[in-house]
Amino acid sequence: MTKSIEYAKQNPDIVPKYLDMAEFDKDVKAVTRLFEVAAPLHKLLEELDDTMLMAGSEAYIASLAFYSALKTAIKSGQTGLKNIYDDLSTRFPGRPAQKAEKKNS
Repeated sequence: MTKSIEYAKQNPDIVPKYLDMAEFDKDVKAVTRLFEVAAPLHKLLEELDDTMLMAGSEAYIASLAFYSALKTAIKSGQTGLKNIYDDLSTRFPGRPAQKAEKKNS
């Protein structure tokens, strides 16, 4: 865009009559300024996304560890944990049960 406006200013004889050069210039300047603001924000948002992804992954791993410990505690006979397990089991559906091996495999 900046090259276009430069060339248009240097060659006014080929600029279409319907093209408002003042508006064209104003729009190019606005885009240039907005880009200067947006570029660092875009980088910041990418870094924020990366951080959220990493933190979310770590939180999920910790949640799975707790859920696994909860299942172990229930299997070992600890009481009063069934409600917690039932609530979390909807969030951690696990793998489907494996079918018995087929005969003649």
